[in-house]
Amino acid sequence: MRLSIITINFNDAQGLEKTLDSVVDIDLSAEEVEWIVIDGGSGDNSLEVIQKNLKKISKWISEPDKGIYDAMNKGIDYATGEYIIFMNAGDCFCDLKLMASQLSNWKDDLIYGNFISSNSNGEKKLVAQTAHLDFLYFLSKTINHQSVFIRTDLVKKYRFDTSYSIVADWIMLFKILKFANPQIRYVNVPICIYDTTGISSINSQERELQKEKFLKSIYSNWELSQLITLSRMRKKKWFYWFYHSFHRESVNFWMRFTAKIFSAIGK
Repeated sequence: MRLSIITINFNDAQGLEKTLDSVVDIDLSAEEVEWIVIDGGSGDNSLEVIQKNLKKISKWISEPDKGIYDAMNKGIDYATGEYIIFMNAGDCFCDLKLMASQLSNWKDDLIYGNFISSNSNGEKKLVAQTAHLDFLYFLSKTINHQSVFIRTDLVKKYRFDTSYSIVADWIMLFKILKFANPQIRYVNVPICIYDTTGISSINSQERELQKEKFLKSIYSNWELSQLITLSRMRKKKWFYWFYHSFHRESVNFWMRFTAKIFSAIGK
């Protein structure tokens, strides 16, 4: 079993070093874990940090890219492990040794846990993520991708769509949950310390516009309104049982069937 860690970096030597230093007391051997660093042609001392940590890094490149998701896709191309986790420069593992030892016992397609947010003041807060994950949840929310281990074949199939500059990670997870019908495992432990420095609420409006654009590219307005209704219903305790007892594909079939009827009558 091998885990591929993908770390992207651009002119953040300090953040890159923090990420690499977060993994201690674990054998980063070729048989267990590979660490892939994709640098965007940094002009600071990022390459010195890479050279200093070559015992941890399995593969690395430094060249210009077209943005964070293009860099992540480059990392995907290099990955050979069974699972992939993205840990960007500045973010840290809480206990990679624990998770790596557990991954070898699990056969799930997607494994995720909680995370610790860390702001510019150094303040940290534990964030517990939902224990019930499906694509309906993603209609209005998301999960932290630095706390998710995804089977590599799914990541390679549903790569990051670089035409979306902010929400491509959300889109990838949405597609996996919607189309791949994955086996999912939630572990109630923090996976990473997520650095929120530099994340601005200015982008929140653009983020929502990009999500809406993507959803409208695969659903009609009527389908989308029905799915939003279902996503609100999932807050009811009985809905999660109903949805999964009768299998999500039954709900999807109903959506497709009724959408055709309403389309035929011109609604």
